[in-house]
Amino acid sequence: MKPHFRSIGIATALTLVTSPAFAQQPPPQKPKVEVHLAQSMLIAPDFEIPGTVVSRNDAQIASEVAGRVAWVADEGAVLEIGDVIVRLDDRDFKFDLAEADANIKRLKADYDYQRRDSDRLKELAGNGNISKSRLDETTSRREMLRQSLAIAEIQRERIAYNLERSEVRAPFPGRVVERLVQVGEFTSIGRAVARFVDTQNIEVRAQVPVAAARWVAADQLVEVRYNGSARSFPVRAVIPVGDELSRTFELRVKLDDPHWIVGSPVRLSVPNGEARNVIAVPRDALIIRATGVSVFRINAENKAERLQVKTGTGKADYVAVEGPVASGDRLVVRGGEFLRPDQEVEILEASS
Repeated sequence: MKPHFRSIGIATALTLVTSPAFAQQPPPQKPKVEVHLAQSMLIAPDFEIPGTVVSRNDAQIASEVAGRVAWVADEGAVLEIGDVIVRLDDRDFKFDLAEADANIKRLKADYDYQRRDSDRLKELAGNGNISKSRLDETTSRREMLRQSLAIAEIQRERIAYNLERSEVRAPFPGRVVERLVQVGEFTSIGRAVARFVDTQNIEVRAQVPVAAARWVAADQLVEVRYNGSARSFPVRAVIPVGDELSRTFELRVKLDDPHWIVGSPVRLSVPNGEARNVIAVPRDALIIRATGVSVFRINAENKAERLQVKTGTGKADYVAVEGPVASGDRLVVRGGEFLRPDQEVEILEASS
């Protein structure tokens, strides 16, 4: 029985050795990463201030005439310059206009009669058939009618103007945000009838400490942060008048994206000192942990090196750092989630 058990053992061993489980396994794949280069750049120290997205045209549109509201544009309606926001009942204005037209026709008829009569009497006076006083009286009556006709025409123009203003029109392109009157209500002169906002022409309004005034100027780029993203926009205007209580002045930053919602809160990075030359790394290269901030650098052998850094001021997509990072170092910005020090990688893309 011993030879029998020996043959079984040998056969089993040969089966195990030649099975796929013991075949040579392929080497593990290298992690694929995307790298960007660290750069030397001028960055000024800054601080964050709160700001608000506002429209450059945000108006409470008022009625210039009194009347009963006949129609109001819906909230959210997008209108162009001259489109109707509110329409008042214009029947009284039309009645007044018809009456003014009739009055002008009457005065024109009287004036034409007096003009012809004056010309006739002037001819008779030249022949000595009537007195000069009568001619003067007729001439005076003609001039009075001419002035009355001029006044009537002015009144007619005023009535036509009020009729035109019975339709409250958009003074700029925008959107109806709120209806302040409803159909059937009576509105008076100067009463606001709707809030109308230009949602395309927007900017950021912020109050900046006066101590930073010397570092901020028109057309300068400042960083605006909203919902976790950051972009740089130019300063449109610096209002050089400080508030004596808050010790701040107003800053306006122009936005080029109309999709920002008016009223949204944002954060601005405003310069607060001279710019200096620093080493800056892409924001996506930063690995933030409870133990600190680090980056992965890829060396000449395409191996990962973990470097501890301290972050400083940001500029657009870059952040100043202090640590063993030099300009031109290749830093991992994608694919470094599970990367380990000394691990060899495959670089997908390298750019500055």
